[in-house]
Amino acid sequence: MTTFIIKSTLSLILLFGLYWFILRKEKSFVFNRFYLICSVCVSLLIPFVSIPLNFMTSQRPENFITVVNNYIPDFIPTQTQVYSDLNQTVDINVASRISISQILFVLYILGVVIFLFRFFRNINKIFRQKRLSQINTYAGRELVLVDYQTNPYCFLNSIFVCKADYQDNRIDEELLKHELEHISQSHSFDVIFIELIQIFYWFNPILILFNKAIRVNHEFLADDGVIRDSPDLKSYANKLLNIIFNKTKIPLSSGFNHSLTKKRLIMMTKSKSNNINESLRIAMILCLSLIFFLILSFNPPYPDSAKSRVIQNELFELQNVNLKDIDGNVYKTITIGTQVWMAENLRTIRYNDGTIIKLVTDDKQWQKYEPAYCWYNNDEEANKNKYGALYNWYTVKTGKLCPIGWHVPDRKELESVLMGSWRDTIMGGKMKEAGTIYWKAPNKNATNETGFTARAAGLRVHSGEFIFLGEQASWWTSSEWDNYIGFGWHVSYNDGKVKPRIDSKRIGYSVRCIKN
Repeated sequence: MTTFIIKSTLSLILLFGLYWFILRKEKSFVFNRFYLICSVCVSLLIPFVSIPLNFMTSQRPENFITVVNNYIPDFIPTQTQVYSDLNQTVDINVASRISISQILFVLYILGVVIFLFRFFRNINKIFRQKRLSQINTYAGRELVLVDYQTNPYCFLNSIFVCKADYQDNRIDEELLKHELEHISQSHSFDVIFIELIQIFYWFNPILILFNKAIRVNHEFLADDGVIRDSPDLKSYANKLLNIIFNKTKIPLSSGFNHSLTKKRLIMMTKSKSNNINESLRIAMILCLSLIFFLILSFNPPYPDSAKSRVIQNELFELQNVNLKDIDGNVYKTITIGTQVWMAENLRTIRYNDGTIIKLVTDDKQWQKYEPAYCWYNNDEEANKNKYGALYNWYTVKTGKLCPIGWHVPDRKELESVLMGSWRDTIMGGKMKEAGTIYWKAPNKNATNETGFTARAAGLRVHSGEFIFLGEQASWWTSSEWDNYIGFGWHVSYNDGKVKPRIDSKRIGYSVRCIKN
């Protein structure tokens, strides 16, 4: 979401800047209309466009690491979870905690509701007035005669005028033609479009400038249409001045407005640039817009040295640190935030003091409350190098499972480095190894952008059964809930989320270590 806001806002600022400094005072009204609407559309779509800058690179080199934003979902279960240990049932009720992201989400929804209510209130006001008023026909359009003093204005296919002024012939034909131009050019649809965008992007002030610019350009277009049929420019200008004072302006409508009158009069009397200058200006706008689009869409190239860094919510750098455990197993490493992590699951069979960890293959032995490890399906040859070992939480508790100088992260350390929120649907994908060799299809959203290279190692439940190979990857933290329950986290083949877990300490999970 943060990336969307930053990229779309930057695009809106850049594109509106081009309009303000190059197009605003020019009489290329049709192109201006096209440019303003397309600028909004492009700015909202550009965060979803990704163009690789290095076209020759087919995959990320293995020694690349990703630094990601420092946030992770809280480990907050959403419902009561029941675990059975020693024939006892442990009921866990975890109260929800309010995070800043939840507060911001509630405020956003509240803003959307308020602006949506305002939009439909204005729409209802127009249609209610139409239902209560006399309707005539003018030039094939509906002419709504309202009972209050107002400037002529239009919405969709209807022109609204003051009934008394119309019956007394105080409304000049040129002013009605002005509203007909709005209708024939479908200006109401532009207004509805930008208003709807503002409803869902209400906190972005740049859209206010776009809204105003679109409406001003509508007036220029309508004036230009009237002037083509009315050669007496001075007479038309005087009629504008005579009608704008002491009248009501209706929201969402096209009509006369005090603040626009001066701009309209200046633009009507302004000479139009010759075709060559106008073409050059339009070409320059299109070229600059394309350049901005490409700049905001490019993915950064992979760095060539350890000093190379590219910041775009994600930071890539070289990491030449290789980790060796006491058994001689070598692990690739990555940097996440300020921490160096293993990029593979732990597979040691000894603690860092040389003590042998108990290998348990028997289901009943696995149910004991003591440190133990195993290989998935008790098949070391098939699964050791692919997926690593499965350890129960009691091995983590010893504090000696990781190589010296490394440790199993606790809950807070996990929260400080992993990006996302409980609504995040892509962070897990960024951690999963792509493809379906080590994952069951569809392995949704898997890109391994972080270099974490998560593989679906499955787990061993406290009864001794092996499950979820190819479907889930689960890891322990060193944090615990109580004497029977530990904290963990996992990713799955069928979505792109990172999910918290609290499970029996007797369950066998994978382990990743981080550097002290």
